[in-house]
Amino acid sequence: MKIPQLLTKVLTDIGEPGPYRFVMGRGGDTAVSVKVVAKRRDLFAKIHENASLLMCEQAALTALSSFVKTPRVVSCSEIDGCGVLIMEYLQIHPPLTDPDWHALGRALAGLHGQSECEGPFGFDMDNYIGGSLQRNEHLSSWRDFFVQRRLGPQLELAWGLPESARRHVERVIARINVWLPADPPAALLHGDLWSGNLGLQGGEPVFYDPACYYGDPQADLAMMSLFGSVPDSFYLAYQGHLPDAEQQNTWRVYHLYHLLNHFNLFGSAYASSVERVARQLLLL
Repeated sequence: MKIPQLLTKVLTDIGEPGPYRFVMGRGGDTAVSVKVVAKRRDLFAKIHENASLLMCEQAALTALSSFVKTPRVVSCSEIDGCGVLIMEYLQIHPPLTDPDWHALGRALAGLHGQSECEGPFGFDMDNYIGGSLQRNEHLSSWRDFFVQRRLGPQLELAWGLPESARRHVERVIARINVWLPADPPAALLHGDLWSGNLGLQGGEPVFYDPACYYGDPQADLAMMSLFGSVPDSFYLAYQGHLPDAEQQNTWRVYHLYHLLNHFNLFGSAYASSVERVARQLLLL
């Protein structure tokens, strides 16, 4: 079934009156995105052949929505072998000014602070980081969690990773206690927090495309610093000071997870980054 017919069926089933106009979205490495102009309102649809991936996104958005603004989910269903997630359409713009970044920093601090708990680390269900399965079975040790649920599974999938890079990552895993805190307070993390997954609507921060779990809040900050620069105003709003050397060393371990995932999703272009970050850690 083609996308217009698929969406028409879903929208009809949930009682959303037509006529409909469908505008294909740009970007999106995992799901197909479509703006739906319906009779009463605009909606946003995501379609993926793996319905579980979108059902996990629905669960993560629901978890985040208790603490920050997210797109409201209208429906999530499987039809003709495809998952279809329907959300409200929000006119979101990227952060452009220091006040924008300041607002996002405060919102992220609110998410982490309000959701802070004693643990355990993980989530009530496995989910996905991009198109990769992300294991979330609970563990009481953060170091064990990050090795057994994050670095280890990604390294196992990394067929074709150069042997020297693999050895360096294995050495980082063996010395994980050097860089990661033993048992930081757990907080609900966005989990895939790069600049393309957050923005503002009318000045209000909005978070979307999450891969949630309970973990060290520094993992979200690390992801923010990995792909592109983040202005000082963001960090000052989040924590009142700029990142120090110790904080940035911890981030490199969290970077390894996402770089390994990008290697597994997108190929050998990320192999050198995996090895470079692992070498940097081992030289500390």
